[in-house]
Amino acid sequence: MIYASFSEYGVQFSYYWDKETGVMLEASTTSGDTTATGKVTETNIWEATTKRMPWWLWVIIAVAIAVVAFTVYRLKRRKTPLDPTLPLEGS
Repeated sequence: MIYASFSEYGVQFSYYWDKETGVMLEASTTSGDTTATGKVTETNIWEATTKRMPWWLWVIIAVAIAVVAFTVYRLKRRKTPLDPTLPLEGS
């Protein structure tokens, strides 16, 4: 958390904000005998942050899917009973 404060014409202003997100979390002002403070009590900004998968992991997944698809294709092709390129049994 980062803190800043300044004063002008007898009015003191202070605020805190989150260093990572840049969102102000608390602000207060004092003028004479009166102080007003605003604080963030609940927020969903930290839940919304998502981590992305690295690009190389997507490449590995794509290659794995291609290998499985090719293997299934080759196995189905071998099981075809009337393949015209294969010699007939008993010939």
